[in-house]
Amino acid sequence: NGNVRELGLASLVESALWALGRVAAVEHTQQWGGCIDLPLALDLRSLGRLAAELAANTGEREVVLRADARYTGRLIAATPPPAQSASITADACYWITGGLGAIGQALANWLIDKGARHLLISGRRAETQLDTHTFAALGRFEAKGATVIYRQVDMADPASVDAAVKRLAADAWPLKGIFHAAGVLADGLLENLDWAQFDRVLQPKMDGAWHLHEATKNLSLDHFVLFSSAAAVLGAPGQGNYATA
Repeated sequence: NGNVRELGLASLVESALWALGRVAAVEHTQQWGGCIDLPLALDLRSLGRLAAELAANTGEREVVLRADARYTGRLIAATPPPAQSASITADACYWITGGLGAIGQALANWLIDKGARHLLISGRRAETQLDTHTFAALGRFEAKGATVIYRQVDMADPASVDAAVKRLAADAWPLKGIFHAAGVLADGLLENLDWAQFDRVLQPKMDGAWHLHEATKNLSLDHFVLFSSAAAVLGAPGQGNYATA
């Protein structure tokens, strides 16, 4: 976002580490010191400011040090901006990844209420594995006036994502929006998590977002929306891998 660009954070990896740190802070309160972000180009002045920050022991748990300033994070009440049109049209297709989950289903209803009439909902399961509750949900979307297609897409597999995009290109309605709500939970305290549990959660959400970007970067989309979690902002015990993703 704008604040990240303003502070000059180097990469998406850094934002993932901040989120992981927030979970570590709530799981290991007594041992956790905090996170300090330093400029990419370290010099003696930067190192001096780091030493001063450590010596000051201010109690801040998240600090960004730059040549001209010191930043800390705060959650404050904000006034929502004025409502704007979502630019949802009846002559386009909108793709919801993870569309069978609670967020995905709520999003499908919202899109239909905004005027969408063609939805692609994708998930990890094959259509033959869907249960009656899922078919009932898809039926409710169609009862509201939308044409709904379900397709199995593995967001962790770039070839699967690319194939889904190419198949959409051959459909009657142009793809105008992607809403990436896919995700997997594999909760556990940090001290008990192994890399397989991390990777299982990172692949569909974080890698999947990148695969979607690569597969659609030459398309003219109105919306490219990635769903995150409050766990990444507030920290949530047992969800270090999910917050990181």
